[in-house]
Amino acid sequence: MPIWLKEWWVVIALALPMAIGFVGWAVRKGLASKDALDAEVRARGEAIGKVHADMMAEISAVDARLRSIEQEVRHLPTADDFADIRNELTRVVTTVEASQREMVSVGRAITRVEDHLMNKKAS
Repeated sequence: MPIWLKEWWVVIALALPMAIGFVGWAVRKGLASKDALDAEVRARGEAIGKVHADMMAEISAVDARLRSIEQEVRHLPTADDFADIRNELTRVVTTVEASQREMVSVGRAITRVEDHLMNKKAS
């Protein structure tokens, strides 16, 4: 055993338990009490509940908006509807072109008849 330990063993024997006790007391004071922890748990639970309620309200609003959009989209024309419209438009254009050709030929016939009638009156 070292010599210095023989001289200071009494001080060490008394100081060591006191130091350990002081450290334990300081740690205990630094830790939160059960009441403080319970209050913190309640506060966080309430905050989580409020966030949850807000999220559910937001989800409900988004769901209502989505349903409204889905309802509107159901009424919009589909690609097949546009293809049908394109086909009908093509048919109408073809009919109008044929009618124009007929009108031109009718116009020519009327012009010939007028010319013939005008020539007969003139003679």
